[in-house]
Amino acid sequence: MSEQCPINVPCQVDGQTQTPLSDAAATPILTPGAPIVKIPVVLAERTIQIVVESDISLDPPAVEIKRILKNAFLTQCKLVPVAFTPVEGTNYRRVTRAKLFVQGYIRKNIEYANDECNGVLYDRIANVPFSGFADLTAADFLSQAIVAASSDTTSHFINPKNGDIPRLDKYFFENTVFITNNHIAN
Repeated sequence: MSEQCPINVPCQVDGQTQTPLSDAAATPILTPGAPIVKIPVVLAERTIQIVVESDISLDPPAVEIKRILKNAFLTQCKLVPVAFTPVEGTNYRRVTRAKLFVQGYIRKNIEYANDECNGVLYDRIANVPFSGFADLTAADFLSQAIVAASSDTTSHFINPKNGDIPRLDKYFFENTVFITNNHIAN
């Protein structure tokens, strides 16, 4: 039996020892009065249907699919405001409409059998990419985002001071996305 199905030895992996770095206590920079903080806020909770089709080759060819497991992974999620209303008495605007751009992949784990009698089960893992957007209206927001008003109608992604390093303030809407439910239909 062991001659037909030899024991697989794990692949050799090279490890690298990390060099410890020295650290020292730093003097904190304190802001007098009320601090300005940036915290994650749920702006909207939406269910997005992702329709993708893919041809996944199986080698050796399958005679019977035993099981397909699917998981969705978001790699990018950005909220881009497209309509605003002014907030009275301030230099801010309330977002009333936005586009939610999403990108990611669906990992399919396909377990299948070929035409061998008493053969082994094969496993094929494929990442199927997807991207798209959803329109959000004022009624979709649980709490509306507020942005500073500006007369500048262009976005400058290159820092005008050194022309090299991207401006960090252009990542305002690119916060970490949390997925609470992961439903994938067959």
